Amino acid sequence: MSAIISIAGGLFWCCFWGFVTDSIIKNKGYYSNWFWWGFFFGLIAFVVALCQPENKPSTNQPLPVESSKFDKSDAGKAVMPTDDWKCSCGKMNPSYVTTCTCGVQRDDVLTDDSYAQEIGVDLEEEARKKEGERKEYERLRNQAMRFVNCPKCGTKNSNKREICVNCFENFADEKERLKKLYNL
Repeated sequence: MSAIISIAGGLFWCCFWGFVTDSIIKNKGYYSNWFWWGFFFGLIAFVVALCQPENKPSTNQPLPVESSKFDKSDAGKAVMPTDDWKCSCGKMNPSYVTTCTCGVQRDDVLTDDSYAQEIGVDLEEEARKKEGERKEYERLRNQAMRFVNCPKCGTKNSNKREICVNCFENFADEKERLKKLYNL
């Protein structure tokens, strides 16, 4: 009978340390499960959990800023890199994300002039860049309508040909690829 009480007491004590250790880790901002560390290692796991640094963003301290990029009036403000963008839902998105998880497109958010000025995006520059990309696409499309570069030797051939004038390579597949790419 005393063996059962000892085992039950030992399990209770292990569960106690498991829950205490796990709750300390959760309060420090970690999302890993430390219950089993506390269960098996007890007081040692508890001390290790206490020594873990906080994993929560500090709300009292400003983000560090480089003095070369910002003037003194920006000191103390949270600084967002200009490539990242903030959705209208409030979520911060990296520059490579074009659609927020809420479904809003990056371009839709950046059309608001006040927000664009806030994060340092020049809307006129963005429009010039898009216009340049559109003109380059049109130039390549017009070129693809007239010429096909041989994939083997790179010679520019008339779009009416299917065999290269230089190396006699058949480039019908390249013509089909260009037709699909430029919707010809």
